[in-house]
Amino acid sequence: MSKQSTKFTPWSEHRPVVRLGQASRTARWCLAGYLLLTIYASLHPLTGWRDLEVAPWSFLFDPWPAYLTRFDFWSNIAAYLPIGILIVFSLSPQWPRGLTWAIASFLGASVSLLIEGAQSYLPQRVPALSDFLANSVGAAIGATLAILLARRILGSISVRTGLSRMLAPQAAPLLVLLMFWVVAQLHPASVPFLTGRIAPQLLTWMAGVTGEASNATVFDPSQALSAEQFVMIQFVLGSLSLAALLCVMRCAIADHASRVLWIAATFIGVIFVKLLASSLQYGPDQAWLWLTQGAQQALILAAFAGLFIAVLPRGLIMSLGVLLLTVQMVLANALADNPYFMVSLTRWHQGRFINFFGLTQWVSGLWPFAALIVLLMIGGRHHSKN
Repeated sequence: MSKQSTKFTPWSEHRPVVRLGQASRTARWCLAGYLLLTIYASLHPLTGWRDLEVAPWSFLFDPWPAYLTRFDFWSNIAAYLPIGILIVFSLSPQWPRGLTWAIASFLGASVSLLIEGAQSYLPQRVPALSDFLANSVGAAIGATLAILLARRILGSISVRTGLSRMLAPQAAPLLVLLMFWVVAQLHPASVPFLTGRIAPQLLTWMAGVTGEASNATVFDPSQALSAEQFVMIQFVLGSLSLAALLCVMRCAIADHASRVLWIAATFIGVIFVKLLASSLQYGPDQAWLWLTQGAQQALILAAFAGLFIAVLPRGLIMSLGVLLLTVQMVLANALADNPYFMVSLTRWHQGRFINFFGLTQWVSGLWPFAALIVLLMIGGRHHSKN
């Protein structure tokens, strides 16, 4: 009597496929997104191009600027740190460290050189040798920091296997979305954490094209809301925005990963981002200016919602995220301008961020639309596989 043998599949065959010596595709996604942000911010408003019949590299021979603030110098260094880091992680870890560092530093300096050269054709921008040097130093420092970690992360089978098991399929575009959300928070908003308020920008643009005046909102339900009503608006829209953000983060995490831990880390990161953004917008002494009564209530509700988002399956969270983003976009564009917030804008240090204003405004307005498209695409692939 013959016995039918049962074939057992070892657990190792179910591990995610991890190939050593490969560059990080997630880093390349993030690098592409960050380069787009840098180019737009550096060349904003992208109008009025003219040729002064001067070589675009002539700024390299200009004298050192007489009025160079520490903020401008260090901000230029900090702006190019991520470029050096992301370039290193985008290259193969099998390359010699010296070659990787040289390529990352050269590419970072080249990006700065091209951007500074392009600024010579814009009337509102002034290329400067100090900016180019600070950007190049920032890229080199970022490359140095990444070199110390690149081989340990990209060349370690345990680390790469852990990342593969922690991140869900198609997590790279979701991580890029989270990076853009951080940029969106640099734009002052009457509702903390709110994104998707695109109607004022579109109506202003349409008014410029047609020559006709337009209202500040699409529905404009009332211009005489009380302070209590604005607190309720902050609570509702803030909660929706935070819950939608947590859904995006949850979709980037695999079902078997430490979801509660990552949701909690995201929640803490959101508070840190708002503190940093408020400090940059209004000054360090106003770091907690955003923490209004409505914002506090939104944080509490979002914290409880985060617990449910962490434990629910990924497929359901995708559908929930699409719903929350849709409701958020509708309500955000029906919002009337808050007069109390408009008064607070008089304390906004716009001069420091005038070059980023157009960028952060549009990133903030378009972020939930981009998140909605990404979730729908990933959700379609997820359901087709299941």
